[in-house]
This record gives sequence, structure tokens and C-alpha cells, in this order.
Amino acid sequence: MAVDGVSCRLYATEGSESAPLVVCIAGAEFCAALCENSGCRVLCLDCDLSAQAVEAVARTIRSSGAPAVVGVKEGGNLAALAAHEVRDALACQILVQPALDAGVADSREWIGAPPALIITSELDPRRNEAEKYATRLEAFGVRVEWTCLDGAPDDGASEAIWLCAEHLRETFGLPVPIPITDVLDLHTVHPKEVRGVVGEYLREARRRGFRRVRIIHGRGIGVQREIVRAILARDPSVRSFSDAPPGAGGWGATLAEFR
Repeated sequence: MAVDGVSCRLYATEGSESAPLVVCIAGAEFCAALCENSGCRVLCLDCDLSAQAVEAVARTIRSSGAPAVVGVKEGGNLAALAAHEVRDALACQILVQPALDAGVADSREWIGAPPALIITSELDPRRNEAEKYATRLEAFGVRVEWTCLDGAPDDGASEAIWLCAEHLRETFGLPVPIPITDVLDLHTVHPKEVRGVVGEYLREARRRGFRRVRIIHGRGIGVQREIVRAILARDPSVRSFSDAPPGAGGWGATLAEFR
């Protein structure tokens, strides 16, 4: 497909027709994962990295009405510059391991730039330019979240996608997308989101007619287990709950039966 003459591919999950649209300058694998984990529709741009591409990205944001832009590596440079061009149209900009041009931080006055999430890696040789950009934005009163991951840029790819998705969900007030089966594994859920995820999961599981579900919370020191069981104890639709059998997680998982 094309938006205002710019070639792109749309990634969307079932039932996401009204979800926020995100313009993303990254590879197809990153865009697909971002869509799946954020609940947003993701418009993956297929454009070169020339100076003219900044105009193409800005034009796509305007034409599509997308309230967010994401750029990875070289795409981060395009995202930052395009965000400046259409700053009144964006709710956020996200730059992941951005390969910013030398001096780009000082090349503009960033007044009114959209809030930014900037993700770098400690072993990324281009990290300094990203830090300068973050500092420059803050100097102009722009809200910035900056995260530096351990290791080399490609080491934290999965974590970077998760951070991007979490930021988009928080920005647009979106729920955490979870597959609905009779098993919920909380290992991939951020600790501060556990209560909301479990509550929403129980409601959806009942709606789909499940009689019993298994919630995997892990063993650890038992904190997650107690949180899950407190939620189950307060839910009037839950008849009973207990440890899962040894072969299904033992005390690292809880079985809950609905009334």
C-alpha cells in the first residue's frame, strides 16, 4: 500500500481498527512485534535514508493522522527530524538505538517537540549523539525518558520492543494484549501490570466460557502468587483455587475454577 505516495505496509491485529496508528521506520520483524505487543496499528515505511526521506516520513505522519512515530537505528534519525517537522501532530516519538547524524542535537531549536522515549545500549558507539539529543530536548522543556540497555545494540532487541510497546500503551491508555486460552503465563507481564492483566484475563476467560483456568506466576519468594490469590479471593465468580498439580507447575501456578 501507499500513503501520499510513500510505500508502506500496515500491521494490525484482529479487532484493532480503531487503535492508534504508529508510523515506524524499522524492519518488518520489529514492526510486526511492536504491533503484536502494543495493540497499536503499525505503518511500516519502506523508504530510503536520504535527506528527502525526512519529508516523506513527515508527509506520511500528516496524511495518515498517526499520533506517534518510531525509528530504529538509522530510522531513528529520520524519526527525530520528522517529529520536529510535524511536532504539533504527535503525542510521542520513540527512538531505538538511534544513529543520529553528528550535530543533529544542536541543529534545531526543539521547542514544542513531542515527548520522547530514547533507548540506547551501553556498547553502542553512537550512544553519545542520542544522549546529546535527549539533553537538548530537556533544555527546551520536552519530557524525555531515556533508557540505556546492557550490552551491544542487538543484545536487547526483545527488551527494546517491550519498552516501546509499554510506552505506547501508557501514552494511549491501551490494555495489555494477552492471548486468551485456559492458561495465563505472567512471566512476560511487567510486575506493575499484573493486577490489571489478571483481572481482565478472568473477565475474558469467563466470557469465553472457560470453567477452569491456570495462572502461572512462578515460584520466587511468593509475591506474585499472593497477588494472584488475593485477586481470586475477591472475585465472586471464582468458586475455588489451589496449587496446580506437580506436572503443571506445582506451587508455581494456581488453578482457579469458576462458579
